[in-house]
Amino acid sequence: MIFLAAGTVLAAGEKGPAPAALQFFAALKEKSGSMEEVLAASALSPFCGEKKRDQIAERLRRLGGKFRREGTTFFVAGERVDGDYAGVLVAAETAGNPLEIDVYALALRRDRGRWKAAPVIGGFENSFVGFDAAIEKRLAALEGWLSAERILRLQQLQTKAEERLRERMNKAVPRELLEKGKPGEVMEAFVKACAARDLAAVLVFLGDADVDDAEAQAGLRGVVSRGLQQSGRRGPWRLLTSPSVVRVVAGEERAGNEADVGMMFYDPVDASPVKLVRFPLHRSAGQWRVDLPDVFRRAADGKLVLRDVPWLDLDDDDEKIRKNFGRYFEKSRKPRREASVEEAGVAIEGLLRDGSLEGLFRFLFRHDDLEATERRIAYAEVAGLWSMFRDEGKGTSEAILLDTLTEGGAGLLVFSVVSSSRLDRVQLTPVLLLKDKGGWGIAPGVTSRGNFKLLPGKLREDEAAVFADYTGRRRDFEKEAASHFLKRFARAAPAGGAKASDAEVRDLVTRFRGMLRDGKVLEASDHCALLDRGDGAWEALTTLSYEYRGARHRGAPDEILGVQLDGPWAALSLRVDSGPGGEPDYPMYLVLVTGTGPRIVLDAGLRLATNKGREVLNGAILKRIEANLGDDEAGLVRRMFRKHVEKSNADRKEWLKSTRSSP
Repeated sequence: MIFLAAGTVLAAGEKGPAPAALQFFAALKEKSGSMEEVLAASALSPFCGEKKRDQIAERLRRLGGKFRREGTTFFVAGERVDGDYAGVLVAAETAGNPLEIDVYALALRRDRGRWKAAPVIGGFENSFVGFDAAIEKRLAALEGWLSAERILRLQQLQTKAEERLRERMNKAVPRELLEKGKPGEVMEAFVKACAARDLAAVLVFLGDADVDDAEAQAGLRGVVSRGLQQSGRRGPWRLLTSPSVVRVVAGEERAGNEADVGMMFYDPVDASPVKLVRFPLHRSAGQWRVDLPDVFRRAADGKLVLRDVPWLDLDDDDEKIRKNFGRYFEKSRKPRREASVEEAGVAIEGLLRDGSLEGLFRFLFRHDDLEATERRIAYAEVAGLWSMFRDEGKGTSEAILLDTLTEGGAGLLVFSVVSSSRLDRVQLTPVLLLKDKGGWGIAPGVTSRGNFKLLPGKLREDEAAVFADYTGRRRDFEKEAASHFLKRFARAAPAGGAKASDAEVRDLVTRFRGMLRDGKVLEASDHCALLDRGDGAWEALTTLSYEYRGARHRGAPDEILGVQLDGPWAALSLRVDSGPGGEPDYPMYLVLVTGTGPRIVLDAGLRLATNKGREVLNGAILKRIEANLGDDEAGLVRRMFRKHVEKSNADRKEWLKSTRSSP
């Protein structure tokens, strides 16, 4: 048996099919947005029909997406070589869950010294292997070996995974915590293990080792592993696993070997953000164990109904606790302060980009005289600031600290905000700060004139003055923000003597489209250049926002119709799915090799016109191209576009024919 770590992947042309197999699966995981490059490097038969090719690409894309979501790692579990043909068993292990393991059977063919993977998992289907009867017999034997050995190796690996899990569990949780810790301390550690999706630690807290019945133990492990893998904006397990949720112990009650711990969860994406859930604990063999509430068990098994949700049925005492989330948080978490407004700005910018909502809550200005309503509003406004940048499932935003203002004991941070859902505009977000004896923190008003009724007179005057300073300079800040954002785009000027290559152009557009599909629009913009940094830039960014939304909801994979090359210029013709019931779109991606490498010229986004509105828009774009390029280059772009229109019309004609003739 072969065990080759994915980190040792070699070039596909080097000895043995195992490295090529690992490279194939690594490419699936990395390039889950588009399979064009993966298929091009595979042993896909040139006689494979377009419809079948699209089906294979979509199947591989879904598998690659699964690998990315689950953080899968790969290693080789078996290999068999027969001349220029081979079978490799690749084991796939899910991050954080050693019990989640699978084995994939991959067939490979050596072509001119390079091992190439068959595009269909499990055998040589749709591979270019010829039609020799003797070869077919050898391939059938390899496929039979793959099928039989896959089952055997999977059983062996699952046994080893079980052994490794037990080893991890022995070290996952300090025994002293379970034996001598208070119930609230145990719960704090339990929810941290859930947030880290640490299956071994969570099972220890739930008393997996105490379960004698093998079936019951397997059931518990199944519930926990499924729950920890659940993601999304809804569902009870989100409270335990989402990095955006803040978790605070809200008191404990103990009677002998039994305890009850209230946990509050602040979920910024929910209209009612604070949830209160009571967790029972009991002592077994001298150690505390957490009893998982039924709501989480039902949710993991997909059996949850509305009446099972405990936070919808709280008594008056529970409601009082829930409404005082801020006080419980401040009692259990130390405040964070910085010595200067500038240092606070840098720290808050970092939290918005890479930190946690809990870290932002710690920055909030505290005062015992804050009324309960004022405190709830303060936390809600900080959560709103967080959600602006980290609202899961709705794209991404970027916060850039433009400037800091100070007036006495009040400060203000000026953030430039760019959202993937509205790239055609840059907005400003001011964040107010106040100084206390510990340093600078976020004012209770956060982004508006504060709601702190008992704010001392001098601080109130300082706050009014710093906000007035910001208001007076707002137009200058807006211009600075727009200029800062446009600097991320390269200038559309050719690099001396550079030439575009077919492979580079295909790779650039494929990566760009993949980033759009993954919601990484701001990262995608780093692959772009602009001819016009004035009105044309914002028009192009409006188009990019639409393209982002379309890319995320498309059904069929993109289809490259061809690439035109001329010196540093290139044009890639693409067929893009428009979703159920819609005709495909045919954009032409104009690419230029700039001083920073190949870039998509974003404000030269020409497309096949199938209506009058698109004709008018294409005309405006061509005028912009002529205004920003010399006659020769503008003429080149026009010729490329004419060829794009010819290719696109021919493809569209065939598409319409096949669609209308299909049942």
